[in-house]
Amino acid sequence: MLLISIISVVKDDFRGLVKTRDSIMLASGVDLEWIVVDGTPFREAVEQIASVCPFAVKIISEADNGPYDAMNKGLMLAKGERILFLNAGDEMLWSDKIPEILNENSDIGILYGNTIYQYKTRYKRKEAPESPNLCYGMPFCHQALWYSGRLKSELFYNMNYQLASDYEMLLRNVRNKVKLKRMDIDICRVDPYGVSNRKQFQVMMEAYRIAGAYGKVGIAQAFGYLWRFGITLCADVISGKR
Repeated sequence: MLLISIISVVKDDFRGLVKTRDSIMLASGVDLEWIVVDGTPFREAVEQIASVCPFAVKIISEADNGPYDAMNKGLMLAKGERILFLNAGDEMLWSDKIPEILNENSDIGILYGNTIYQYKTRYKRKEAPESPNLCYGMPFCHQALWYSGRLKSELFYNMNYQLASDYEMLLRNVRNKVKLKRMDIDICRVDPYGVSNRKQFQVMMEAYRIAGAYGKVGIAQAFGYLWRFGITLCADVISGKR
């Protein structure tokens, strides 16, 4: 059976890690390995959470230099033919269609799908675009991307970026002619209140730098970014962030 690697980063959110574990345990029709990277010294807590898993669990418990560094550490241990990054609190939305889709698209480097955002009182579904615009940051949630294990050496996050390194990694692979394909299914349910959503202006500034480095910013895109900067800045002022 197809082996998939799920990489989860956790720091002090063991309740969220349990939720992530429970969603992974619903998977069927594949072989699984779960790689948990814990940025605290509480390895025993992670071991206890993982003890009920019917699949292989690899645990790294040591200090790191932030989420991207932790994800890179997890990636080093991944052996799967497909790799998914799913951090503590995120939930994988399994479908019986997934094994078939993954097997039928073994030549596709990056498969992506829809994301469900779980707000306090409601859910919001973000449809993955058929033809994603790669000029303005990540066009989809990074937890909704199934990477081919063959790309492992190109999936490491660039530590020069602290908030939008997932975007840099995506553009790097696109530049290398890696194929992208949309899966018309929901892949994950995530918390919309994460760091990248709380720091949207900073994320956008970093995305602008990355897009420029990859030749994605012409005159039209520069005006597009200027408009987005203004909208985000106004939203921050209204919400009291600035």
